[in-house]
Amino acid sequence: TTKVGKANFLEFYAKAREIGLRKKNVQSGWKATGLYPKNVAKPLNSRWVVVAKRPAIPLRATSDISTPKRGGDVVKLFAEKSGSPTSRLSIRKAAAALDKVAMEVILRDREIEGLRVQLAQAKPAKRRKIVQDPNERFASLAQANREPQQRVQKARNAVQEVIIVEGESSSESEEEPALARR
Repeated sequence: TTKVGKANFLEFYAKAREIGLRKKNVQSGWKATGLYPKNVAKPLNSRWVVVAKRPAIPLRATSDISTPKRGGDVVKLFAEKSGSPTSRLSIRKAAAALDKVAMEVILRDREIEGLRVQLAQAKPAKRRKIVQDPNERFASLAQANREPQQRVQKARNAVQEVIIVEGESSSESEEEPALARR
């Protein structure tokens, strides 16, 4: 349940999902259950399928020049102009190349993000200052391990802390004569 454990789980889950949820595996699963439709569109045309209606947003006419981000944008840009088959082929090839480059960029960004996460995990945790008990000369290892737990308890039980502090003040007065005798 730690942050690192969750990150590792999500990383391995994503890898398993990439391996397991391929088109071939999904289709073979449908076939094995006997639910594989002969006409893939038929289940979607059923009256029981609820299609979420999108709110009507008025289309605004923009004359701004925009750079195509996907291959589909390139195809749409030149779809109105019905050219020769060779020009359509070159447009499809350009769209495929743009999609390929965009995919490479996305994969590299994910790889960079993963490396950043690994780097953050490899860095040692910052040390926090341990508040020493003024009656002791040195802080013990047990006190250093208790310190984070005490912070959590102090945040939860602020009222109880006041009662404990009042109780400690009376015990300190009992210890003072013992120190005076030495």
